[in-house]
Amino acid sequence: KKYLLFLIPIPIRMNTMIRISNRHGYSIYRIASVLIVIWGS
Repeated sequence: KKYLLFLIPIPIRMNTMIRISNRHGYSIYRIASVLIVIWGS
């Protein structure tokens, strides 16, 4: 069940990043690049 604890926060993290990016006017590509780095690590 440990993997569930890892998977559940991902949508929350994405929503937070998107909200922050909208507030600061970052492009969706910036979020995508950050997510790719996170997934790659």
